Amino acid sequence: MNILVISHMYPYPANTTKGIFVHQQNLELQRQGCQLTVLAPRPWSPFPLSLINPRWRNYFSIAKAPSYDGIAARRPPYLVFPGGFGMASCGRRLYRALKKTVSGFHNNKAFALIHAHTILPDGQAGLFLKQRFGIPLVVTVHGKDVQQTAYRNNRCRQAIINVVREADIVVVVSAKIKGMLDQLTKMPEKTVVINNGFDSSGFLENHSSGSAGAIISVSNLVKSKGLALNIHAVAALRDKYPHIRYTVVGGGQEAASLKQLAWDLEVGDLVEFTGRVPNKNVPGFLAKAQVFSLPSSMEGFGVAYLEAMAAGLPVIGCRGEGIADVVRSGETGMLIEPHNLDELVRALDQLLADPDWTGEMGTRARNLALNKFSWQANAEKMINLFKKIIS
Repeated sequence: MNILVISHMYPYPANTTKGIFVHQQNLELQRQGCQLTVLAPRPWSPFPLSLINPRWRNYFSIAKAPSYDGIAARRPPYLVFPGGFGMASCGRRLYRALKKTVSGFHNNKAFALIHAHTILPDGQAGLFLKQRFGIPLVVTVHGKDVQQTAYRNNRCRQAIINVVREADIVVVVSAKIKGMLDQLTKMPEKTVVINNGFDSSGFLENHSSGSAGAIISVSNLVKSKGLALNIHAVAALRDKYPHIRYTVVGGGQEAASLKQLAWDLEVGDLVEFTGRVPNKNVPGFLAKAQVFSLPSSMEGFGVAYLEAMAAGLPVIGCRGEGIADVVRSGETGMLIEPHNLDELVRALDQLLADPDWTGEMGTRARNLALNKFSWQANAEKMINLFKKIIS
């Protein structure tokens, strides 16, 4: 099966975690016999933006990463306006940047299917390619389309609705995202839930030893992840658990303010910020922890939770978020209300107070993650869906 994959989210040397879930799914699809052509477009970074703006300089560096981890990823530039201006038509600009390349590949060996990750811009560009070349279109929605982009303006909402209407099928990564997209489009028959998987290879021998009092999170450092709530909870529990420690794995725009918060709450010596780490090093950090806590209030699914579960950790997440598809509260982790510090403190208190119960919960979490949420299982479902579409 010859598949064209379009994803503006894709790892490159300067950011090995960007869209890593797309890449890992591609690796498994390839292992299961699919032939992939990956187009990972990057914003065109003209002079002088490529020199004076760190973000746009970073975009320029992507062009020097023609492949990643054994998969060739072509990275054509397309016109993107700063501040998200013109978001509703960004897929049309992307289509113009891709159509000549796609035509060449398609004429050489016809694509059976287009798989676009996100509705805007990738799915919209995929729709124009479908209309030009007659190739079926599958779009996967990871969360941002319905959690952020749809609220930009009416044009963005209408663009999302148009792509869903014209796509052959839309895959959503959780029941939460399906509910939000169905409410927006009123087309529930066009969407199907297929949860993301995770790379289990690094966790087969990394069963957590459960270091007492060790809490960890792995995420981008943005407000919606609830990391400030974790720091407040550490401050609330430090007298009861003098050995409590919190490791924050990841980087992002909130790093400085989170560090300052820790010192303001007099727990700066108890909170470690690692910065961004290579994905291959994450299992080592998780293996040293007792509890994974990420009370995120905007989570499409959350592969980081699966990785923590595979490491033998009970996880704390939020009700109503994508991870609620996975976590059985009280069995494999704890679900709390978003932004609720009291609930978070109670959940952590319960887990830290009873190491045996916490260890049993972590074992159940590990078994669930390894048995039901591998990329192998995800790819099998995707391939079955692809076959139905092209038949």
